[in-house]
Amino acid sequence: MKFKKLFLLLGLLVVATMALAACGGGTTATEEPATEEPAAAELSVGVVLPTRNEPRWIQDETRFKDAFDAAGYDVEILFSEGDSAKERQNVESLITKGVKVIIICPQDATAAAAAAEAAHAAGVKIISYDRLIRETDAVDYYVTFDSIAVGEAQGQYLVDKASGTGNPLYLYAGAASDNNAFLFFEGAWNVLQPKIADGTFYVVNSSEAVALQDKATLTREEMGQIIGQVTTEWDFDTAKTLAESNLTAATADDKGDVFILAPNDGTARAIADAFAADADVSSYVVTGQDAEVASVQYIIDGKQSMTVLKDVRTLVSDAIAAAVAYLEGSTPPETNTYNNGAVDVPAAPSEVVTVDQSNVQAAVIDSGYWPASDFTGLDTMGMEEPAMLGSAEYPIKVLFVPSVDVDFMISSGDLIAQALQDATGYTFEVSVPTSYAATIEEMCASPEDTIGFIPALGYVLANQLCGVQPGLAAERYGWNVYWTGFFVARDSDYQTLEDLAGATWAYPDAGSTSGYLYPASIFADMGIEVGETIEAGGHPQAVLAVYNGQADVGTAFFSPPLLPEGSWAMGDDPDVPADLVDSCAPDADGKLYCGDFRVLDARSAVSGDAPDIIQQVRILALSKEIPNDTMSFSPDFPEELKQSILDAVTAFVSLDNEDCVNSLCSEQFYNWTAVGPIADENFDGVRILVAQQGITLENLGE
Repeated sequence: MKFKKLFLLLGLLVVATMALAACGGGTTATEEPATEEPAAAELSVGVVLPTRNEPRWIQDETRFKDAFDAAGYDVEILFSEGDSAKERQNVESLITKGVKVIIICPQDATAAAAAAEAAHAAGVKIISYDRLIRETDAVDYYVTFDSIAVGEAQGQYLVDKASGTGNPLYLYAGAASDNNAFLFFEGAWNVLQPKIADGTFYVVNSSEAVALQDKATLTREEMGQIIGQVTTEWDFDTAKTLAESNLTAATADDKGDVFILAPNDGTARAIADAFAADADVSSYVVTGQDAEVASVQYIIDGKQSMTVLKDVRTLVSDAIAAAVAYLEGSTPPETNTYNNGAVDVPAAPSEVVTVDQSNVQAAVIDSGYWPASDFTGLDTMGMEEPAMLGSAEYPIKVLFVPSVDVDFMISSGDLIAQALQDATGYTFEVSVPTSYAATIEEMCASPEDTIGFIPALGYVLANQLCGVQPGLAAERYGWNVYWTGFFVARDSDYQTLEDLAGATWAYPDAGSTSGYLYPASIFADMGIEVGETIEAGGHPQAVLAVYNGQADVGTAFFSPPLLPEGSWAMGDDPDVPADLVDSCAPDADGKLYCGDFRVLDARSAVSGDAPDIIQQVRILALSKEIPNDTMSFSPDFPEELKQSILDAVTAFVSLDNEDCVNSLCSEQFYNWTAVGPIADENFDGVRILVAQQGITLENLGE
């Protein structure tokens, strides 16, 4: 009966894994006939995976759940969260719950030995999954792909793509705590070393590899010396930082057309991004493994050269088959053994597949490993290089932060784009992203082709996030700074900012520098707790909220007024003189005047809808000065295009230019009257605010 039951369970397993059922589904046992013991009468199997922070292991969790459910066995899946102590706790918890088999992918191959030994002592079978637990005899079986073959596939891909001699080779490896990192590197070295020795490649970033380049077979200690210099720790940020450091240390002669051994997909993307950003790198070939969705997309887009597909469906199937074998009193198949430093552990390694643009459709999509809907560009993959930046086929993106009516901004932006095209010969495409943060994200997501008209805080966040660079700063009637204005009803009793405690506060949006972040900082520093808050949707709307009685205070931009004689100076009363208030009204051109006193703050933008705005709303106080808006370039925008664009914008921004009066120079838009040069250090005051408030793109407005 047991053999019949095993045959049935394995048949169900095959159906489940090939169906790739969606994530979810309970782990309730499947009922057996009354004459047989229910398979899930008690917790049978435990699975311990290393971390939730990598897509690979979330993928494995889903497939384990689905396949064990189909096989009729109850399972509990735990994550060690990158901590060997947590891994030990997980194993002990599973032992307490009475599991018969534990499948472990160790966080640290050697540290996991203690957990395995504790399980063995309790009579639990241990299956080491994907990574081999080392230095213990308490491992019953190893479920793995042929890790050496993975490394050999990576190395062979680099060899096949190289021609001639003297090709720069950059080596990277996984974590020294992971036995697989050694196996992958061993496989790659098997293929690459002869080509290093004959001069096809030379190693740029590892003195240990250079010292050992004539040695075909390395000891584990020797591999460890190299890995110690080039380890990514399987971490995206570590990989990118190391690659950037290697590139900084390398000469231009060590760049050009380069070849990169990257150990897996996550690190491959990080390293590829670093090499792609280096102006001295003409092209790169970079390896990977795991066929993660993001890396398959990189392959389609030409940003990653290849990956090694280790079909996790097969690995999960092998692990479950081994577990079922032990539960049924038999042993899983053995075609190979792996020495873990203490014993030879039986295994039956699965095959791997090299994937690049030439076979990604067949190997990944048609096989059902990932659905085509997860990707873009499959139909254009491998086509000719994109058109030149600034051409009609590849226009320069021009982004504006949403602050007033979007349709008006786009139509105004089109005037700007046409003027720039007339002056430079380049084609521009205007858009207004959905939010302040989205504008910054788009500039960083399009590092080579984007111009952004962004406020000072937006510039600082974008510069920190991806290295956006300043081009020009706005001037408004001679001022290259502006302020937050605190607007209240003229007949209100508010006399100081402290009086605003408990007041209803209207602000443009949570990403606005003058409208939200500066006043929020002021309220916090002064210990003022306002009451209800209203996100009004723009500077004019914040002022109108006060005008309409919806808010007690509104915060919006303040630009100094134009006086009939002399100039407004910091420290002067920001509001209209009391004896002129009753005379305030928009003129025939929509400009807001109080006698000969012209208002330029946020109230001027609503005087068409609310001609008595000055009679109803006054300025209570101002913030410290804020650097004006910028025209900034995405981090890798071509230097050779910048100057002609800067010259064109400088010529465009003038009150004598009707197109500017109807767009950038409009009081309903950005109200620029001139532009001037700006340097990164001019934003240090805003950086201090960002640091003090802990502002990031993710928590903007919280």
